Amino acid sequence: MNNGELNGKQVPILSELEDYVSGLEKFEGEFVPVYYSYGALDRALELSSLADKSYQFLKEFFKTDIEIATLVLNLGDWEKRNKEYPYGGVFAGRGCVHFPSDVETPFIQAVMPLYDHCPQNLKASLTSLMGYEDKAFRHACQRLIDLLMVHEMTHAFADKERVLFGQNWFSEVFPQYTEYAFLKRHEDENSRDLRIFEIVLDIFYEGGKPLIKYRSLEDFETLYFGVGPLNYCWYQGKFVKGVIELYRKYGESFIDRVIETFKVTEDSLVRKFDASCEGFHKWFNEWKKESEQ
Repeated sequence: MNNGELNGKQVPILSELEDYVSGLEKFEGEFVPVYYSYGALDRALELSSLADKSYQFLKEFFKTDIEIATLVLNLGDWEKRNKEYPYGGVFAGRGCVHFPSDVETPFIQAVMPLYDHCPQNLKASLTSLMGYEDKAFRHACQRLIDLLMVHEMTHAFADKERVLFGQNWFSEVFPQYTEYAFLKRHEDENSRDLRIFEIVLDIFYEGGKPLIKYRSLEDFETLYFGVGPLNYCWYQGKFVKGVIELYRKYGESFIDRVIETFKVTEDSLVRKFDASCEGFHKWFNEWKKESEQ
């Protein structure tokens, strides 16, 4: 069986995932197919457009095609396929980006304390943006969940191209950067999405300050998801603050630089070793030639 790699795990590639998507309806997007639960066609169509735009954007930088699908699942279909992530927490795995078909999910309820504890000026900014106060944060979070398409696809592209960061915190900073760059590129046609991203992540950061236990990159590196959902969202807010600063300086070129720096190929690996171990390149060429005879 041919295998791909996603999030460090060997998994069957999409063409061999018929069993995983069995029982779902299918909509064939221009670049990314969408599998969805019965009754979720409207949401599948909405996410299909975002999936195709995200795919085109990332392919421009990674310069490769990958096999990936979008899954739009109700609670029952979600639990059949996943026990690790709570319903509503978007994630990439098994060659698919998984989304809830429902807009009201336990995930949104779980992050409400971040809004409750954020400064009033952020609440006012969100109310002004959304045009109403009642459920403004909930509706903004619903849209933020959709916008995670770019973030999660970045993980999949990076895995396919073996762009290996070695640090958990940077493996999250980079997808936040690509998401922000995507929103900045499309700012003229949809400035509201960019503002939702900026304000909600700022709410995560400021509102989480009185609630969190862990603040250092070392803590995140050691615990990762183990920091807990509120603390994890706080870290994402912290990452986005840094991302915005970096984008002001480097723009989209930062994406190219990251891929170039962290993409592991045979040539880059050998050159790196040869710089610190003189003669490694010569040994490698002879050893490789001998092993291929």
